[in-house]
Amino acid sequence: MSTGKRLAKRSILGTRVCAPKAEGVFVPGVIQATRTDDHRSVYTVCLDDKTVCEYGQADLVGPGFKSVMDVILQRGQRVFVTHNGREVKGVVCDHRPDTDEVELSLPSVGLALKKRLEEVRLIESRKSARLLDLDTDYSRLADGQPEPRRRASSLSIDVPYGQR
Repeated sequence: MSTGKRLAKRSILGTRVCAPKAEGVFVPGVIQATRTDDHRSVYTVCLDDKTVCEYGQADLVGPGFKSVMDVILQRGQRVFVTHNGREVKGVVCDHRPDTDEVELSLPSVGLALKKRLEEVRLIESRKSARLLDLDTDYSRLADGQPEPRRRASSLSIDVPYGQR
């Protein structure tokens, strides 16, 4: 038996999921605990708004649960989409389940657009830890766009003593 606090590799605990609130809007959260009631799994989820609720497997959206393709998004639902190679936050204006089309408002970009439901995410993508300090946007370079010029961080350049 393991005595460490590290979770098993395939543990469901700590998984980021989205759970519905009373008004039908999905809120991101993290699975804190699981239990079984009458042969059905119940998951305790700590939502990002700091509330803790219990949900059944059919209520959750995320890896190992339902996908965004299985739900009808409500007006005002916060979502994430890729626009011009960048992830941007959007708000659902209308979802047409018959065509799997979602009308979005992107306040940070200042425009409205239509996306296919499969292009919409309920949870913000998590950038790899090794890419966090990277200044180069490789997606822009792949599209043939030049890398933006960087300004010098200081007004003087340090030159080693022997080379003056």
